[in-house]
Order: sequence, then C-alpha cells, then structure tokens
Amino acid sequence: MKVFDLSFDHTFGLVLDEVTPSETACRKPGVYLYWLSPTGWAGWLFEAFADSEKEVRALGSFRQAGLTRYTQKESAEVLTIRTRHLKKWQAEAIATVFESVAVFVLVHDDQDVTHKIPVEVPTGSFPVWKDANRLGRLEGRITLPARRSQRA
Repeated sequence: MKVFDLSFDHTFGLVLDEVTPSETACRKPGVYLYWLSPTGWAGWLFEAFADSEKEVRALGSFRQAGLTRYTQKESAEVLTIRTRHLKKWQAEAIATVFESVAVFVLVHDDQDVTHKIPVEVPTGSFPVWKDANRLGRLEGRITLPARRSQRA
C-alpha cells in the first residue's frame, strides 16, 4: 500500500505518490485545504456540510435598445466550508488558513491524480473559539479560480 504524501517542493509544486484505485474508496468526502502556515505547510479536511454559490461579475457591457448587453462575464464558485468538532488547539492551528498567502484545495480527477488548485481566502475577522462551547468549529469562505465567457 502506498503512502499519501502531501509535501511540497521548493517551487510550491505538489509532490504526491500514486494512489491506487482501491484506496480511493476509503477517502472521506469534504474539502481538503493545504496552506502555508507560520510554522510550515498545514492541511485539514473540512468535512462538515459545505455551501456553494456562484459569484458573477460583468467585465464589459454596452446598452442596446434599452437593454444592457454584456460582452464579457466572469464567474467563480464560492464555497463556505466548515470543520467538525475541534479542540481549542486544533481551532487555533486551522485558523492560520485565514492569514495564509498560499492556500490550495486538493482535488482528484477521473484518473485519481491529485491536483492543487489555488484558492482565495477573503480577509476580515473570523470566529475561532468560544469558551462556552467545549468543542468548536470553524467556518470560512474560499473562492475557486474564475472562468470567463465572452461574446463572439
């Protein structure tokens, strides 16, 4: 059985051992993030329920016959991801994803090759821990790379 290695090389290229198809059935569903933390590379499977929405922006438009016609639009998928029950030290370690400048989501294609996709984590303030709850959970938003469509 091969080991699933998530180490990065010096050029931020992902190095993964091959994963056999029989091992893929054991994967848990969720969103796996990998990021550069203050102490090195960190990763976490956000396995609680996630929400997905589409963010669309117009990049070019004109008015014709009283209507706005678009020449180019850009759309990106925005995910709200959540963790399950965390201890305080886990929540504090995972919360470093919010301050990271290099965050990737790991996805598997049909041939079970793992790809790293850079994602955007918005800035702002994020709840990390509440003493009233003995187990916490983190919630954050990530934006996947945008796609563009345009008129011919």
